[in-house]
Amino acid sequence: MEYSIKSPAGNGTMQFETEVTRKTKYNGKNVLEVEANTVTTIGRMSSETEQKTYVSANLRRKIEYYHGSIIETVLDTSSSPIPVPGSGSGSTTVNTTISPPLQDRFKLAKNKGYNQRVTHDIETVTTISTPVGDVSTPFNTTLQQRHNKKFLGMGTVRVGAGTFRVCRYRTTDTDTTSGVTTKSTSLSWVSAKYGIEVKNKSGKTVTELESATING
Repeated sequence: MEYSIKSPAGNGTMQFETEVTRKTKYNGKNVLEVEANTVTTIGRMSSETEQKTYVSANLRRKIEYYHGSIIETVLDTSSSPIPVPGSGSGSTTVNTTISPPLQDRFKLAKNKGYNQRVTHDIETVTTISTPVGDVSTPFNTTLQQRHNKKFLGMGTVRVGAGTFRVCRYRTTDTDTTSGVTTKSTSLSWVSAKYGIEVKNKSGKTVTELESATING
């Protein structure tokens, strides 16, 4: 899938590939492992992210559960107009465990939503390339999250990939870590036929689907 991005930092693209790879155990639970590869380019800056997400589902209740993820991001700063010491690259690995698992509910009436409180235990390792070798720095933190998602109803939206009948959602997250609380709200348009997000608006950043291939 390919998305276009319009943001205060500049315009760009995001190429996204995802695949369900295997059944496994995560934090003692039976889950599916989903691998995703994302290449994001904004202006002259680009980054590549490899992500493994661990999910399960209750088909009867139409709820998907997110148990955690492992995300590795490689940043290429060699084309940056701002000089960066070292070889022009670095990487960050983030291992997140969510307790209880974060829910994504699909059986919602119009203008109805749900609230959930979860804890994210996050282990981050940042590696920076320098003239004398790589330097790695570990950092652990805990994030308390109050999650609210509301179904706004059905609609139609036109993006680069075409016109879609969509389910519209509003998600509000209130996050607290190290005594600091932040609040973010996003709007998403999800294809009713294919179940993929075709548009997202978070703050002043808008992402739209330009093309996609499913099971291809």
